Amino acid sequence: MASECDFNSIQKLKTIDTFTMWEFEITVLFKARDLIDIVDGTETLDGESDEIKIKKWKARDAKAQHYILLTIDNQIKPHILACKNSHEMFKTLKKLFKKESDAQKCALLSEFYNFKYNNEKDMMTNLCEIQNITYKLNQLDQEINDTMVMTKILTILPESYRYFTSAWDSTSVHERTMVNLKARLVQEENKIKLMDSNNGNDSLVFKASSTHAIGMSKTNNSIKCYSCKKTGHIQRNCTSKKYCSFCKKNNHNESNCYLKNKSSQSKFCDICKKNNHDSKNCFFRDNRNKNRDDYKNTNKTVFLTKKLEKSRPSNEESYKKADKIFVVDSGCTPNHMTNDINILSNIKEYKQQISVAKKNQSMLALGSGNIETDQCILKNVSFVPELSNNLISVNAITENGGKVVFTRNKVEIIKNENVVLEGNKNKQG
Repeated sequence: MASECDFNSIQKLKTIDTFTMWEFEITVLFKARDLIDIVDGTETLDGESDEIKIKKWKARDAKAQHYILLTIDNQIKPHILACKNSHEMFKTLKKLFKKESDAQKCALLSEFYNFKYNNEKDMMTNLCEIQNITYKLNQLDQEINDTMVMTKILTILPESYRYFTSAWDSTSVHERTMVNLKARLVQEENKIKLMDSNNGNDSLVFKASSTHAIGMSKTNNSIKCYSCKKTGHIQRNCTSKKYCSFCKKNNHNESNCYLKNKSSQSKFCDICKKNNHDSKNCFFRDNRNKNRDDYKNTNKTVFLTKKLEKSRPSNEESYKKADKIFVVDSGCTPNHMTNDINILSNIKEYKQQISVAKKNQSMLALGSGNIETDQCILKNVSFVPELSNNLISVNAITENGGKVVFTRNKVEIIKNENVVLEGNKNKQG
């Protein structure tokens, strides 16, 4: 007869969360009492005529029923009232609590894959939690083998275990077992704790030693400073050291810098970047205007793209002032360009020099944005105030999967076999 302590050690069946552990413990008890063949339906009375064997079988079956009733909650018992033997009782309970096994399996799988190492708990506690999830999944016929568990453990280890992972990879294959992994992880945890403890003591010793060393150096009159020529300290620790952050020299302070004071009092030219004249008197001013014309007349086919007139800005007055003529540039311009910021949206500000046809000459782009039409959006359009005409770059179109078709008096820009922009040739040719 099973003792009372046997039943007290078995977790009572109350909900689906306790079924897996209850099934495991009650099955072990049935095996220990030689009742498992009756409970699982292997041993029955079918065709049996011997009264003694029948009586003995019924006694064993009643004992198994008794064990089941003692280990389940009173709220569960109504579900097995109609059962005639222990096999039917056990089968009914399994069917009742395993009907939600798929949902529980999904939840456990999610818990397994999302499990993270808890630094507030020790290594063994974290390992036990992973194995508990694994056991529940295996009981639901979802196989999680040791290789999968070991891989999961190695991927969630804290940064302090990074050397352990490399060492484990170099271990021979037959030694890579779950038992060895747990033992070595616990051993590694103890080493890390010991190292942390020693490092704390070493830090205190180093701090005291460093303080003493610095104190000694201050009284060492044999050291000479190359900055102030005095003894007792080195140049790095010199309090009278001079340094100018403007001209990067160390023979004066920034407030006394000749170049800085001269720069603040003189004029500055935005064109050639010199400080001996204004922009309006710059020799290169006329040359820069000429560069615009050079750029305008080089490697371009000029067309008026009518559909771009629909890229109307929100401000009607700005729209009336906007130059709606766009030139299809068959040269090497990398991006579309415009001289009118009012037709741009999603503007990003930056400064970038853009080379023009004439050697060593360039114009300044102050940002970029998008031009939206009914048929397409021109992206990354550079804003260049100095530009004479708005430009559509053939290179930018073809790089983005479009194509440009030129005819005698017309140009078409095509994307995905649809004409998104078109224009006619103007008088300039």
